[in-house]
Amino acid sequence: MKRTLLFSVLAAGLLLFSSCKSQAYLMKESTPVLELDINDFKLSDQVNATATRVQILGVDWEALFNSKTGYISPAVPVLGGFLPPLGDKAIYKLMEENPGYDVVIYPQFETKVKRFGLVGLIYRKITVKATARLGKLK
Repeated sequence: MKRTLLFSVLAAGLLLFSSCKSQAYLMKESTPVLELDINDFKLSDQVNATATRVQILGVDWEALFNSKTGYISPAVPVLGGFLPPLGDKAIYKLMEENPGYDVVIYPQFETKVKRFGLVGLIYRKITVKATARLGKLK
């Protein structure tokens, strides 16, 4: 009995004094403000790129078996406007086909949808054309 009590007290003591160490380092980041003027950029002529998605039975089979895709990230800044569905892929293609530019300026999108059967449930082809000027910092 004494042995069990002694073992229990020692085990509780070890558990009490052993612990996991957790540290967190925090750094307050100020919000950077960078004011740019149009004169700070060298602008391209208007360029365009097209992205297409084909859905059969509501599934984009190419995207299902292909991992290539484009995403808008801080690496591809877009000034102005919003992106329609598939607009991110069109912008990605635009930047890929015109290397050396830093920013997409006020893109315009033209979307065409072709449907066949039951309001597009059997076959649907979506084409998005992005047109924009590209800017390079001087």
